[in-house]
Amino acid sequence: MKKETGSRWIATAIALAAITGTIGTVGGTAFATGNNPDYSAAEALSDALASAAENVLPSVVNISATHIEKVDRNFQHPPFMIPGWEDMFRRRMQELPDQREATSLGSGFFISEDGYLLTNNHVIEDADEVIVTTHDDREFTAEVVGADPSTDLALLKVDPEGKITPAKLGDSSTLRVGELAIAIGNPFSRFAGTVTLGIVSACDRSSLQFASRSPAIQDYIQTDAAINPGNSGGPLVNVRGEVIGINSAINSPSGVNVGIGFAIPINLVKEVLGDLKEYGEVRRAFLGVNIQAVDGKMAEALGLDEATGVLISGLMDDGPAKDAGLREGDVIVEFDGQKVTSVPKLQRMVGRSEIGSKAEVVVMRDGERKRIKVKLGKMDDSQQVAADTKSGGGWLGLDVVGLDSPEAEALGVDVDHGVLIVSVAPGSEASHAGLRPGYVIQKLGEYEIDDLRDYHKARKALKKDESKRAIAVYVYLPGGGQRYFALSRK
Repeated sequence: MKKETGSRWIATAIALAAITGTIGTVGGTAFATGNNPDYSAAEALSDALASAAENVLPSVVNISATHIEKVDRNFQHPPFMIPGWEDMFRRRMQELPDQREATSLGSGFFISEDGYLLTNNHVIEDADEVIVTTHDDREFTAEVVGADPSTDLALLKVDPEGKITPAKLGDSSTLRVGELAIAIGNPFSRFAGTVTLGIVSACDRSSLQFASRSPAIQDYIQTDAAINPGNSGGPLVNVRGEVIGINSAINSPSGVNVGIGFAIPINLVKEVLGDLKEYGEVRRAFLGVNIQAVDGKMAEALGLDEATGVLISGLMDDGPAKDAGLREGDVIVEFDGQKVTSVPKLQRMVGRSEIGSKAEVVVMRDGERKRIKVKLGKMDDSQQVAADTKSGGGWLGLDVVGLDSPEAEALGVDVDHGVLIVSVAPGSEASHAGLRPGYVIQKLGEYEIDDLRDYHKARKALKKDESKRAIAVYVYLPGGGQRYFALSRK
């Protein structure tokens, strides 16, 4: 199919011409003549879209991930309790079962005939059982082969009985804003095999904050193809029927589609797929810096000729960057011979590097270019390749930065330990608890928080520990004073 038929204005022009009988051309081909409209171009486009959907639909699955959680039977006195009812409520609480099933639902798609399939990490995270239902209503119990919270990807495997039709993976590096995109999945977990059409609205979206989770490595495709709850993990497809992304998130005040959806580009998926299959995780090199984008205003403030590179806003203690002599305020413009133009690009460059190798980092410092050799470490669970300044993963609606960050300096934070809250997602658990930007978290539950590393370790431990329905958060308040907040886990 010709490239010029791959945008929405063409379809609109064809439809109008067919209705009005006007004369027009697309790529030199007449699509209407006087009162005898020619529908061939419209039919060709429609046929291409239908064929693309037909090619991918057999690979798309519904995913049901079940997690067994303990039931909190501790009696809490309801407000305005009717006299004499307290004992009845207590007895009812004790009659509750010890455990209950919590189920998350999403989509996925096969990538091989032997039963490997892809979905989002948040669809299957902490699941005790994962059930996959195919397009032709076959049901399989799936094994979680590997998962990567940093990109929100997961690789599953089923033992196929009968034919498995894998999707064809495309090349997301060639995407252009405005080209057609098809989202396929199971919205609301009720409408299996739903196909929606839109365009690629933008590419390279990063530093996005979501209420429940914010993957550390972001390079999203933005689309207006309708994506709703239940679509997570399903494919975003081009007009050739090739997967160009994995639908992952929406930006919506109502929780349903408003035309702003995000998909992980398939080329990023390809980069981590081998590690997920071989090791069950992604093994990444580690630089040990907190970084932020350089926009025009920041470039001017730093005396740079152009808004490029990424700014080091903090260094991790005992990290490779600090040991090598990199400093806060340095702007990384090259990494191992490649130009650095964005936060996601540097994260991917570092992550793809060999652990233990020496990389040459070129920085702008006080108006001069400096070349510094850095021996890259291995990232563990409490670290990030090269962390966006807004680190914290959006856990329970919180995003935090270290006290060595520009945000902390700008606010004049005068405490020597903790992490600074820089954003609280509206409607999140953190917002309901009363936590606000500018507060400094110094303790999470029983965990003392000295820096970002402590915060990530505590967050990981608390996510695994399901015995507590609420977490006590001890904070230092702006202007002085301390206070505890109770953060619900729901």
